[in-house]
Amino acid sequence: MNAFPISSPAQEGVDPASLAAFFRHVERENLHLHAFEILRHDKIIAQGAYTPYRLDQNHFFFSMSKSFTAIAIGFAVQEGLLSCSDKVLSFFPEEAPAAPSPYFQALTIYDLLTMRSGHMEEQLHILLGNEWVQQFLHTQLPREPGTFFAYNTVGTYLLSAILQKKTGQTLLEYLSPRLLEPIGCSRTLQWEESPEGVCAGGFGISGLVDDIARFCTFVLHKGSFQGKQLLDPTWLEQASQPHADNAAASPLPDWQQGYGYQFWRCVPTHVFRGDGAFGQLGIVLPDQDMVIAIHAGCANDDEIQVLFNLLWADLLPGVDRIPQSQLTEPFMPMDLELPTYFHNTGCVNSICTGKVYDLAQNPYGFHTVEWIKKPDASTALVLRSTGSYAEIPLDAQQWIEFDWPESLCANKPQCVSFSSLRGVLPKAAAKACTAGNTLWVDIAFLGTPFQDSWEFTWKDNQLTWRLRRAASFFPADFTISGRVNAIPA
Repeated sequence: MNAFPISSPAQEGVDPASLAAFFRHVERENLHLHAFEILRHDKIIAQGAYTPYRLDQNHFFFSMSKSFTAIAIGFAVQEGLLSCSDKVLSFFPEEAPAAPSPYFQALTIYDLLTMRSGHMEEQLHILLGNEWVQQFLHTQLPREPGTFFAYNTVGTYLLSAILQKKTGQTLLEYLSPRLLEPIGCSRTLQWEESPEGVCAGGFGISGLVDDIARFCTFVLHKGSFQGKQLLDPTWLEQASQPHADNAAASPLPDWQQGYGYQFWRCVPTHVFRGDGAFGQLGIVLPDQDMVIAIHAGCANDDEIQVLFNLLWADLLPGVDRIPQSQLTEPFMPMDLELPTYFHNTGCVNSICTGKVYDLAQNPYGFHTVEWIKKPDASTALVLRSTGSYAEIPLDAQQWIEFDWPESLCANKPQCVSFSSLRGVLPKAAAKACTAGNTLWVDIAFLGTPFQDSWEFTWKDNQLTWRLRRAASFFPADFTISGRVNAIPA
């Protein structure tokens, strides 16, 4: 399917100055955006990616996937396969406990859609096992279903499992001809499966920021895309309404406005969103006829709230405001670059080449580190271990892509999306700088929000390597020691 038409902000009634202010303030706040696409009246008015990320590059959606799952359930309801009042246990007679509690007997699809299963906290420990459905059905429900909001990723997985039970298809197989293909989602879109062979539901999509924009355009138009009605608009109206009171679930305002069918309500009136960890956002603004799609690497919800605050304070006031400049160009900045966590002094000077350092035990499992000069006079950081070799380019002027060792990537873990510090994807990019006896290297793991910041300092024959990762399910900040092993001939 063709791409969205491209227009200028001014032509679509958005003041270009408001967009410029938003992105200027994103830079000021050091927010780690990766890619974005902003549409008004179904036309792209702003689009870009922050080097080393690209618009044509798959990226984890995390819990933004939940909103896709809710739409799949809507299609199943439309086709008469399911009802929101259906009891969850009725789909899993073999996995259910012999004597389920009254609360579990009462649990419905509606309760799972609105994050009111009766749990009081996430059940992510289930993702470490092999039988996610059975483990979920054997948990305790302290509260009556439908009475208490508690975010529950595995509850959304149950929705995916229910759909697969009814259709014999994975959620991705079921949703592709009904939604993904008709709205033109990329063929590269993937959905991670559980050890049971079920799409993860609550997370697991990897796709383009344009895929999010297309999905949100479909939602914005209440189940219609480019004039073709795909899903009953009533489902979209219900999905976007606040069914669950989540005011006590977070101190942050954009997590307190109510929860629909796997959609969050936002502070501005009628605005709602799909929301994935670290800033994977699909924001729908019905009153403005706008969609905002974002991939990011924000460290936590506090940073994402800053991002929301900037959208509401900078961008929204510019909608239907007469611009001072009638620019006819789309807002597509070409010089965007992912910020590093270090202060870039602008060079990589001669560093301690010619020495090999033995490393103390570390999460990556590297045994040695050294710096080498390459034939083109560039410098590289080399890390080695049994079966692993990483050659990381050191350049202060630009991010340089390189191959992260396959042996350190998650092959078939329980969950790629929730992988550990080691379990990242095989493509990364690095940027570096030096000052005195200190080397800083940032590593962006492409396709993910994860970004390491490494600091090496050395004195005599001693080395200290500080490794920090802010945006991660396993945030890291620890120090690794090293000592000169030998001076190679």
